[in-house]
Amino acid sequence: MRLQVEESNRLVFTSYDFLIFFIIVFSLYWLARRRQWQNILLLAASYIFYAWVHPWYALMLGLSTLADYGMALGIARDRTRTRRFVVLSLLLNIGVLAFFKYYNFFSDGLAAALTGLGVQADALLVRVLLPAGLSFYTLKKIGYIIDVARGDLEPTRNLLDFSLFVAFFPQINAGPIDRAQKLLPQIQSDRTWKAENFQSAWPLIVMGFFKKVVIADTIRVVVDRVFSLKQPTILLLGAASLGFALQILADFSAYTDLARAVARLFGFDTSENFRSPYLAMTPTDFWNRWHITLSTWLRDYIFFPCARTIACPLPRWLTDALPRW
Repeated sequence: MRLQVEESNRLVFTSYDFLIFFIIVFSLYWLARRRQWQNILLLAASYIFYAWVHPWYALMLGLSTLADYGMALGIARDRTRTRRFVVLSLLLNIGVLAFFKYYNFFSDGLAAALTGLGVQADALLVRVLLPAGLSFYTLKKIGYIIDVARGDLEPTRNLLDFSLFVAFFPQINAGPIDRAQKLLPQIQSDRTWKAENFQSAWPLIVMGFFKKVVIADTIRVVVDRVFSLKQPTILLLGAASLGFALQILADFSAYTDLARAVARLFGFDTSENFRSPYLAMTPTDFWNRWHITLSTWLRDYIFFPCARTIACPLPRWLTDALPRW
């Protein structure tokens, strides 16, 4: 038995359920006025948003948040144990991510082994669901721990603020991956309604809906029809491939536009994630325009540290090919 989550059941930005959810949260949020109550409301809304399909998603999110909150404070309390806490955080976060991403590849073999031993394989044991957004909030937490370990960031002692940073619902499912240095100060600052919140949000809302409903969803119908043909022509396959590339960009960038718009309506400024990547003239330029917060995360937390660790200089052909941020 395979457990699947239909996109239509999720609380997505273009659904009527989300519209009702947003109106309720938005109204209560600005009526609250005090930052503490606003943060509590946003955190509760974020967990409801994330647990809309499966409540246990929220449980896992909460437990992992508590773990990294404690390890960050542990680093600040005793710098001699920094390496130990960083390794523990990496093992925890990457281990959970790897488990959910790759466990299902081995589930059939596990079921066969259990059956061979005379044990009835339960569906929940054999097949697990990949929680939406797991990669994004995992990278958020890893970046936070590394910044604290480097001394670039003083860990917050406010569990509510840290939990909201990790679970902030406009960006938990698909980014952008905002750093703690950008998002935490906004969480910790007082927020009052300003007309510019709406003025900066409505163009993103219009573009987000246009990209998703008009472009992505329309192209998807045509692309799916071509790929379902038994013997499509080369010309049709080429056109469908180009259409699929446009569909992917429209889907991803639409989500980012809507996520940024929702955040701005709550008084937050989040990062741009796509900057016309298909207008790039070189692979490097494309890398710098596509999923910007992910590419910069990879740069700062993987590529640069690895490059500094290498004793010998990188080959000239490799350094020329790598993106320049």
